[in-house]
Amino acid sequence: MAFIERELKFLLAEDRFEEVREQVKSLLPEASFCVITQVNHYYDTPDLTLYKQGITLRIREIAGQFHGEVKRHNFGKSHHSQEESFDVDGLPAVLTMEGVEASCLGQLETIRESLIVANRFRLDFDTF
Repeated sequence: MAFIERELKFLLAEDRFEEVREQVKSLLPEASFCVITQVNHYYDTPDLTLYKQGITLRIREIAGQFHGEVKRHNFGKSHHSQEESFDVDGLPAVLTMEGVEASCLGQLETIRESLIVANRFRLDFDTF
């Protein structure tokens, strides 16, 4: 079965973020709630070759587990992204993609609070 993911992202001031999160929790008391910390390790060349091609290459680390992801932005000029996953053991020093050798240029730690409603949809509240 193929899954289609639709994302809407909003950047809010901290006080408004807290207010919205608490309102949503109160409106969805049947939702299950979980918190995870993830670290995204971003790979590219020093001159950002992949970024200039609309590609994000990262290793996502959650609870000591690692998996790779490639996002191609504006795929087909439709303003959608296409995402592919790949297996990886730990954090390699270099990843090669389409002949480009990319190294880790940085990382971002995210705390994700998820509300899951009847296994039909999920609302994520991320802080960095």
